[in-house]
Amino acid sequence: MPDHPPDHNLPRLAGRGAQTNPNNRFHPIHLHADYEQLEADDEFFEGLSKVSTEYFEDDSQSILSENNSPDIPFRYSLN
Repeated sequence: MPDHPPDHNLPRLAGRGAQTNPNNRFHPIHLHADYEQLEADDEFFEGLSKVSTEYFEDDSQSILSENNSPDIPFRYSLN
């Protein structure tokens, strides 16, 4: 559950299927953007809708992961 409700007045994120960007639960600091004082700054809000795609290198050898633990109710999962 997010710390704050989504602001439906913000522009839609271009190039994204999901329109939310939740905080990482392991990150120790959570910031909440307060745009109340910027209501008339259309240029600023247009810049918010352009989110760059990040690519991360991954050393996975397979898309499948095998689980051999008796407490996990499935044998294979997707990485």
